[in-house]
Amino acid sequence: MINSHYALQSFKSVQTDYKIDKRNAYYLAGQAAAIYFGNKKKQLPAVFFQIFSKSSTSLVDSSGYSSLPVKACNARLIGGRLIQNLTLPYEEATRYFDGNQREQFLSAFEADIANLMVGSLAAAKYVFMHYDEKFAANSLHLDTLYLYGDQPDLDLISEYIECLIPNKTEQEQKLTEIFLTAYRFVNLESNWDAITTLADFIDSVSKEVISCEQIIAVLESVA
Repeated sequence: MINSHYALQSFKSVQTDYKIDKRNAYYLAGQAAAIYFGNKKKQLPAVFFQIFSKSSTSLVDSSGYSSLPVKACNARLIGGRLIQNLTLPYEEATRYFDGNQREQFLSAFEADIANLMVGSLAAAKYVFMHYDEKFAANSLHLDTLYLYGDQPDLDLISEYIECLIPNKTEQEQKLTEIFLTAYRFVNLESNWDAITTLADFIDSVSKEVISCEQIIAVLESVA
């Protein structure tokens, strides 16, 4: 028989605990580090972002019994994008821009794509290291990012590149270029230290929202 006091305490824990799994923590930490450090290095504007966790309750536990509620947590980074409107193609959106404005807009486009990729690559590196495998660019491919990333974010990458470049061949070339930039960001020791520290922090807290200020404070503590 299940202890009713234990069941009640477990149910209360499910309602208030927003535990994020470690791989997802690295995914979120990678995105946040890229947005904060990457954008700053490229002299792009600072943007607001936060991590939001939505928990749901299931009445089936890992052993298959249905007496105790079990929580699943889906966490996402909200905000952080420089380009908010993807309704117009790049050429049309920048039609009346001067050369410098077009260059800045292009840089923002590429930064948003790279920041999304860094999340998946950070999660991939965590998995590779967990299994003592070498994390190398040639062991990964753009098509395998879905194994480590959040599908809506990966779909967003497709939206960005289709908006930026109409030609399919040129899209692939640009994505490969940005992919390698994102890989180098993750593999830089100082960035990886920051990502790891933030991932540990995300993994250690149990709250619905991790604020932009909290995230930046953790990243700055490593910088």
